[in-house]
Amino acid sequence: MKRTFAFVLGMLVSVLFAVSCQKEQTFYVTTSVSPEAAGTVSPASCEMPEGSTVTFRATANGEYVFNGWSGSIYGDDNPVSAVVTSD
Repeated sequence: MKRTFAFVLGMLVSVLFAVSCQKEQTFYVTTSVSPEAAGTVSPASCEMPEGSTVTFRATANGEYVFNGWSGSIYGDDNPVSAVVTSD
């Protein structure tokens, strides 16, 4: 019997400033797999500029089957794309 698993995505806001000059706003996109041994998600956690589109792909290990996304992205499309925003 195949086991199912889910990937969790979250976004943390990170604003960069340098000597009274505001730089491009970026967001730290975090990914995780539950359970950890179930597979991988790519790209892994990364910093992305606001407004950029990122495509996430889940890859299951061995006896596991991808079950869906949860967190800031939900559903079972794989791969799935999202626009990084401040919301």
